[in-house]
Amino acid sequence: MREREVHGERIHQRVWELLPWYVNGSLAERERERVEAHLAACLRCQEEERTCRRTAQAMVAGGEVAPAPHPVQLQRMLARIEESE
Repeated sequence: MREREVHGERIHQRVWELLPWYVNGSLAERERERVEAHLAACLRCQEEERTCRRTAQAMVAGGEVAPAPHPVQLQRMLARIEESE
């Protein structure tokens, strides 16, 4: 019986790790089917799937953000622009 519990926990952990990829649709068919089968019976993973979906929606809603240069890098770039003018 203990081996069965350990095996079940391993499957649960693997599915848990795959949930972000499941949500963004990038799993192979076999993995997707495995996740869906597990989700049908696991309330913890169902909740985590909802969390992943909310996170993905928030990322999309936030729009694309360009990284800002570090202030030191910005000053160096501006100095080079001034020198070249």
